[in-house]
Amino acid sequence: MRKLGYILFFVFVMLIAAKQQVLCATKEYTLNSVPDTLVAGTKLILTLEATNNTLPFLFLKNSYGNTLVEAKTDDGQIKFHVPEFFTKKAGLLSWELVLKEFPLQSGEINILPDRNSKPVMENYFGPRQLQAGNDDFSMLVCIPTDTLDNPLPDNTKIQVRQQFENRIDSDEITTSKLMAWENIYAREKTGIILVSADCNNTQSKEMQADISANIPTNYKIQYSRNHDYADGNQITTFTTSKITDRFGNTVADGTLVEFNIENSKSVQLKTYGATINGVASAQMLHPEFPCIWTVKSYINGLAESNEPSLVFEATISDFDVKFKDGNRKIIVGPLKSFIDQIIPDGVRVRLSITKEGAKSEIKKEASKNGYATFTLDSDFYKSGNYTIEVQAMGITKEFKQLKLDE
Repeated sequence: MRKLGYILFFVFVMLIAAKQQVLCATKEYTLNSVPDTLVAGTKLILTLEATNNTLPFLFLKNSYGNTLVEAKTDDGQIKFHVPEFFTKKAGLLSWELVLKEFPLQSGEINILPDRNSKPVMENYFGPRQLQAGNDDFSMLVCIPTDTLDNPLPDNTKIQVRQQFENRIDSDEITTSKLMAWENIYAREKTGIILVSADCNNTQSKEMQADISANIPTNYKIQYSRNHDYADGNQITTFTTSKITDRFGNTVADGTLVEFNIENSKSVQLKTYGATINGVASAQMLHPEFPCIWTVKSYINGLAESNEPSLVFEATISDFDVKFKDGNRKIIVGPLKSFIDQIIPDGVRVRLSITKEGAKSEIKKEASKNGYATFTLDSDFYKSGNYTIEVQAMGITKEFKQLKLDE
């Protein structure tokens, strides 16, 4: 224990001696011309008065890092040349005069942005696509800096101008925590908003936001057709009214419109059209049998139309069916339309063949020159009695107990 006490006493004496040495050394060195504030980019040279031949170092610290600066004798004076990159960075520059491991003096220099230099501005603007109305907006963010890229102080003024149609508006905003910002709201009309910013006679480039139509409102559809016969050949055209948003703006070209058609047999049909100048049109081929179409149009999830109905009349009232070659060759036709003309080629004719106790088989043919011909091969249809049903253009004819010969 006594030995430990001697060691502690020795250490204490050494610390007191070191402190006295530092106090003495402090009186031998004086760092002059240390400013409290400094404009960024200003050259900084500090002079040292020393009565001791052993020269200290200058320790510098800022957000860029740390360094030791060696003293130099210049014109009979001892000077510290502070590196330029330490004086170009705005903020606090801490300094400390160090002799060996002992600090002699310390302090801070507040380096300020260069207000007198022409500022540089970074500008961010977006989104660039807006919807018409009073809710959607773009944000303009301005970051003004001096020529050394130091952010200008808070409350630096920035003039923001925006132009829409024949009106120009101007607002003044100020920086806070390095930047300034402003919301640029859409208008109720479609068009282009032009935006610019100005800080101390430094102007931004022209920026723009495009205002497109808002969500479309409900609309009406109408139809046109050559006649109301179910001939499977002519076309019905569906056309929308001009589709707009609630502010009267025409929806963008290319807006997809879906037309849903349900016939009297609950079969669903679809066709599509894209808007041009707010109007969309689509076409649908006439049915091949008399029916009623119920039509409704949608812009998916946004708007819908009225629901008109279309009646299609029968194109033909009757047709002939002839049997040849032991009833194995069946000729359907001529198929004549509503003004006694031969129907266009391609009308579907269906033949259903049923043998007692057997499953029905269906054959389909497309008409050509008003006729459709079916041949029942003896390899598949053995001789016997069959029920044959012929369907064309919504008319059905049935022949029972028809005997097929070998």
